[in-house]
Amino acid sequence: MIDLWEEIIKELPYMDSDQARAFIKQHQEVLAAEIDWIMAKTEDRNELKTALECMGYLALNLSIDVLLRYLNDWDEEVQLCAAGALKQYPPGMLLEPLLDLFLNQKAPAARVSDVLTLISYEAATAMIKAYPKAPVELKAQILDFMIAAKDIRCEGLAFLALEDLSTEVKRTALKAVKVLNLSALWGNVARLLDNDSWILRGRAIQVLTDMEIWEAEQWVSPLLEDTDAWVRECAEVYSERLLHR
Repeated sequence: MIDLWEEIIKELPYMDSDQARAFIKQHQEVLAAEIDWIMAKTEDRNELKTALECMGYLALNLSIDVLLRYLNDWDEEVQLCAAGALKQYPPGMLLEPLLDLFLNQKAPAARVSDVLTLISYEAATAMIKAYPKAPVELKAQILDFMIAAKDIRCEGLAFLALEDLSTEVKRTALKAVKVLNLSALWGNVARLLDNDSWILRGRAIQVLTDMEIWEAEQWVSPLLEDTDAWVRECAEVYSERLLHR
């Protein structure tokens, strides 16, 4: 095993993904039997990254737990290696364990979401069901996932999020409205124009401007006299675009 591992360390960095997969598969039985030995080599961070890459090409049930654990490593490069390795697995093997990590916030949302996008429809369906009871920070992460997945079912969540008590959730909902062009929600966006948060007032104007919702003029115009300079600037941009449409 030592000789094989030394060969892997030496040769794998110079192989493309097809060559590497074929090479690891050729030695699959030996490597699968020695996963514990391989992961014991993790004191060297470079060898750890190679080990995680091997786990991806093996794509075995018994190596999933190893990769999931390293999604929460202190080293972001290791997190990325683990996420990249998980992308080699059949989607059906990943949905349940990854959703557990995401919905229970056991690993960085960005890393888990990166892998979940491969099974976006199934993952999004589960997240839609989880959204109403999710904590504030998770609601924003769910919305971000739906945006990345370009899942139009986000409209229902955005509708709820625009009424949420959390400024962060509202900001993410505004992002969803803009990115996914959820123009049917422009009235909900316009209701944020009298929000106490200057950030939300300004973002709401920007979204209405970008979507060219000129019907909101009567609510935007008063903000030309807003107490915040940035909000006034956003309102001026809206008014100029309206005049020159």
